[in-house]
Amino acid sequence: MLLICLTTLSVSLVNGQQGQELGIHFSRSFFLGDVSGFNKTKVPVVNRMQFDTWNFAYGVYHRLYFNQYVNMKTSFNIGQLAGDDRLVAAGEYGSDSWQRSYRNIHFKSNIYEFTVGVEFNMTGFQPATRSYRFSPYVGAGLGLLHFNPRAKYQGRWVDLQPLGTEGQGMDNARFDANYSKLTAIIPVTLGLKYNISPVVSMGMEIAYKFTFTDYIDDVSRQYVSYDDFNTFYLSEEADMIYALSNRSVEVDPDGISAAYSQPGAERGNSDNLDRYMYIGLNLSISMDAFNSIRCPAW
Repeated sequence: MLLICLTTLSVSLVNGQQGQELGIHFSRSFFLGDVSGFNKTKVPVVNRMQFDTWNFAYGVYHRLYFNQYVNMKTSFNIGQLAGDDRLVAAGEYGSDSWQRSYRNIHFKSNIYEFTVGVEFNMTGFQPATRSYRFSPYVGAGLGLLHFNPRAKYQGRWVDLQPLGTEGQGMDNARFDANYSKLTAIIPVTLGLKYNISPVVSMGMEIAYKFTFTDYIDDVSRQYVSYDDFNTFYLSEEADMIYALSNRSVEVDPDGISAAYSQPGAERGNSDNLDRYMYIGLNLSISMDAFNSIRCPAW
């Protein structure tokens, strides 16, 4: 009880009469990047979204209301993104889908994100009230994302970033430094809020996340030759990195179409940065509901 009273006092000092919420977020997440086919415009949008690779994401958030139309939202989310070229039927949508299927790359990545943004409540909203109990809203903000792409190799999942599957980090002027697993993001949201009681609110939200990296799926530029890997790494390690870099041999062991994965051929499209989306539900508790609790005498 004392902890609740101290929390209530902090709320009053910080927010006055405007209102605050603490909430939890459940959603499905999906990836839009090179492996998902986002950059291949001839493939239908529904096919690019790869429903079989959708994952769950969870999070907590805090909303601080300045008035019924504007509030700040701070959130922390944990989830997973994935993509798989094998889910594309070769030739179904022409050369774009055939090349994706032939590339044969897959990945998954656990993600951790922290965002701060502003929401605009179109018809006005305040928690724990009847007069402003429902509103559609739009929002935007800034955040940080940590990702770590992995792929399966000989039955085990391997971290890809330290390996430099496109030559990153190798001591050669032709290759870039290795990419960071931390990137800034710009979340854009659209949703609905509704007070279902004087204490509890719920809502639905679609969040589209723009990133500043093209490596969430570890795919961005060109194929690298085995000789380049073998020059920089021990032969056993070079074998593994090359196998993870060029997986076309798994679907074309005779090398009939090897020109599509030869050194220097396009492996990804670095002109378009990776993106991802959340579609989910929010459930929150109004901090103002605790104002009616009587504190015990000291």
